[in-house]
Amino acid sequence: NSGAVYDLSYLKNPLVAIPIITARQVSNYTYDITPPALVGAELDLSLNILTLSFSEPVLTYSIVFANVTLQNNLFLPSFNHSLVGGSVLNPYSSSTSLLISMLQYDITAFKLASNFGTTSNNTVISVAAGAFTDTAGNPSPSATLTASVAVQDTVLPRLIAFGISMQTGSISLTFSDVMLSSTLDTTAITIQNAPYARLSSSVTLSALNSSSPNGFVIVFTLSPIDIFYVQTTYGLAVNQNSTYLTIQAFGITNAYGTNVLAITNGKALQASNYTADTQSLSFVSFLLDRNTGDISITFSKVADHTQLNVTLVTLLNNRIPTIQFSVGAGVAVDRSADGRTVQVRLTTTDLNNLKLNQAIGTSTSNTYLAIGPNAIPDIFGNLNVPIMSALQATNVINDTVGPTLLGFAINFSTRIMAVTFSEPVMSSTFNTNGFILQSKRDLTYFPQETYILKTGATTSPNGVVLNITFAKSDVDAINALTFLGNTIQDTFLTVTNISAKDMSGNPALTVPRTGAIQAAAVINDTNPPVLTSFILDRNTGALSLTYSEVVLPSLLLLPQFSLQSGPNSSAPGALSYQLSGGMTSQAPSTVVNVTISQQDLFAIESMPGLAMSLTTTYLSFTNLSIADTRGYRVIPRE
Repeated sequence: NSGAVYDLSYLKNPLVAIPIITARQVSNYTYDITPPALVGAELDLSLNILTLSFSEPVLTYSIVFANVTLQNNLFLPSFNHSLVGGSVLNPYSSSTSLLISMLQYDITAFKLASNFGTTSNNTVISVAAGAFTDTAGNPSPSATLTASVAVQDTVLPRLIAFGISMQTGSISLTFSDVMLSSTLDTTAITIQNAPYARLSSSVTLSALNSSSPNGFVIVFTLSPIDIFYVQTTYGLAVNQNSTYLTIQAFGITNAYGTNVLAITNGKALQASNYTADTQSLSFVSFLLDRNTGDISITFSKVADHTQLNVTLVTLLNNRIPTIQFSVGAGVAVDRSADGRTVQVRLTTTDLNNLKLNQAIGTSTSNTYLAIGPNAIPDIFGNLNVPIMSALQATNVINDTVGPTLLGFAINFSTRIMAVTFSEPVMSSTFNTNGFILQSKRDLTYFPQETYILKTGATTSPNGVVLNITFAKSDVDAINALTFLGNTIQDTFLTVTNISAKDMSGNPALTVPRTGAIQAAAVINDTNPPVLTSFILDRNTGALSLTYSEVVLPSLLLLPQFSLQSGPNSSAPGALSYQLSGGMTSQAPSTVVNVTISQQDLFAIESMPGLAMSLTTTYLSFTNLSIADTRGYRVIPRE
């Protein structure tokens, strides 16, 4: 333009204008061959920005990130890291100062490094040749310099997002800063169903460890217990809209030991990613407990035991079974604390039947389980996959508890006592001497009122009930004890460990004499006693009467007896004499010894032909002559 330049005359003549349309071409041109030099650097780990200053403008898009290295010493660095990438924040294509927003990968390396980036002295930037290009295309030379400014991270780290997988039980936490996974304290984390939730709609996690590397994202897996509580809390974590998280400040720290910014109930963070559980329930293992009758079935995840269809559960003795045992009458009584193991309890009848068959369920080699399709769902309704090949037991807990006496009934007419145990016993192990009758539940103050069975037998098969047939000698001995065996009020039973053994060889549990089992029924002997024989000693007047069962000598009425010379006292010439009295034994017995009175002996002596020999000695008597211990009168012989 005219006036842009003046000459040196006094009047200052202006330069003649050069119009645009007649512009002059440069007469001499020197190309820019001076490379741009790095003259300064600043590192801000609060904003995660690296600022590089140059001697002249460089192209913002020319940066080769791999040629930029940060280290903690100018000459002998113990830490160095080359950038893998980043974003240039400058709004123009060239500038003498580049603002680089660093990638999380690089930020993580810098913040985890010890003795780096805390002061300008331990913050050194080194660039390799060609890291930058100026506007003339000149590449930058290599250079190393100390940062003029190093800003340490002082910003509180924040949890900015989280995701949860109900399929794997994993939770990923995304933070605004580099976090140390070793400082994660999951007890500070609560999963809840809304931004604000009551305790009944939330689950505070148990203490867990994370194997996740340090960084912006920390991943951990819920414990089986936590999974159980999250899945079984009504309305919690069923979808993204019902999955929120709070975290207390002590939940985790960043690389500089700064606690995370707390997220409180009322401002809970909603899940940014939610993976529903759509996998079918599968079986892992099972064990059988022959003591309790429990089949413990472990699944791949939390199972809804209340929906188990027990009729689809079958015990087998092999994968190609010859014995199948349905547990359809059993009940799913409980599940483990983590919800993965369902406890199916056999009925007492089924357990006893199982114990009776020693070809199944006695060891892992003959214990298998088959479960049909759709037998049980998980918490989300995903039904089980059927077991295509029967699952072998991982353990069989053998029966180690002996059978318990539950009850008994006794029939003195048939001489049979039916004894019931809590589980099947082997009849071959029966031992009569292990059964003891007593008159009271507690014999502490009546030690004599007891009777140990001497001789007996059983033809019962293996089972919970043993039918014991007494020897007649035992029945007679019991009947002789008038204080025992009359009613259920005076009939109790104890057993010792020699009485019987169960199918596993465990001896019966001893029932103490202070806690005997009362009879459920006592059927008395209703058969009247019968005089089977008698002996008369004419020298001493001794008359010995033998009966078919125990009688009470105290009820003996000698005037009801008559000696006669033949079987028929009405026959012509027959002699008969009615006894009048005498002495008798007092203890109940099958044999009653009587001493005939002298008067009767003299009378018999005065009757030639009476009681002179076996053929002239007969005895007749009425039913009033004597009775047994139950009050039944003797069958008369008249």
